[in-house]
Amino acid sequence: MIVKDPLLKSLLIGDIEFKETSFQLKQKQDEEEKRKDDETVKKCPKCLQNYIPSKSNYGDCCYHDGFVYDLDTQQRLTSDQAREKVQQTKLLNKKQPQSQASSAVKHEVNLIWSCCLALADDQMLASGCQRGVHGLPDELKNLDLTNKDPILIVQEHFMKNQVASKKLNNFLQNQKQQLIIRPPISSAAGS
Repeated sequence: MIVKDPLLKSLLIGDIEFKETSFQLKQKQDEEEKRKDDETVKKCPKCLQNYIPSKSNYGDCCYHDGFVYDLDTQQRLTSDQAREKVQQTKLLNKKQPQSQASSAVKHEVNLIWSCCLALADDQMLASGCQRGVHGLPDELKNLDLTNKDPILIVQEHFMKNQVASKKLNNFLQNQKQQLIIRPPISSAAGS
C-alpha cells in the first residue's frame, strides 16, 4: 500500500510497530542504563563528595592529588588516615580538664600535603589544591574497576604521585638545611 499523505503515513507506521532487532533493543537498553546511571548520586573518589554525574561541571571537584606526610613520624598517609589523626588529636585535647587546659600540653599534629605543601588541618582536608571534574583521574579512566573500591584505587594512585614526592623531598631537604644554618636560640639571645 502506498500512502502519500504524511499524517496518514506516520499513523500507519505507528500502527504497524516495526520489530526492532536485538542489537537495537540492546542499544536502547544500554542508553537507558547510562541515563539512569548519570542521574544517580555517586561518591567522587578524588574529593570524597557526593555528586550527580549529569549535573557535574568542570571545577566542581576540588581535591589534593598527593598524599599527606606526617612530619613527626615521617610517614605517608592517605587523606582518610590524616583525617583520623587530626580527629584523635582534637579529642585528646578536649579530654583535658578545663582547669588544666592552660598548663597542660596541647597535642598537635604536623601534617603536610605533598602536592601543595599546605598544612593538612581540618580546612585543608576539606578543600584541595586541584580542580577538575568528579570521577576517576584521567590516568585511571581505562582501568576495569569491577569489584574494586574506586576510592582506595585513587588513594593508592595519589600515594604514588612522583611530582608530589619530589616536591616533598625538596621541602624536607630545605628544612634540614635551614636547621643546620640557623644559629641556636640560646646563643642568638645572649649576643
